[in-house]
Amino acid sequence: MKEVLECLILTVKASLDEIAVKAKRNDFVCGEIYAYLECLEVIQTWCKAEEYGLCGNLEEKYLAE
Repeated sequence: MKEVLECLILTVKASLDEIAVKAKRNDFVCGEIYAYLECLEVIQTWCKAEEYGLCGNLEEKYLAE
């Protein structure tokens, strides 16, 4: 289970980093960002989430333009 969550966190964060920096913001891209953030916010409830950089308000990092 731990390995699956680690992989998921890395994959979602990489996708977020890519679209948050490279993609021109439109309704589709914003929806994509919100969907990824929702996934990470659910994973934040995991007791070891902080070890993988999932602490604080993730929206501040990825939604700032």
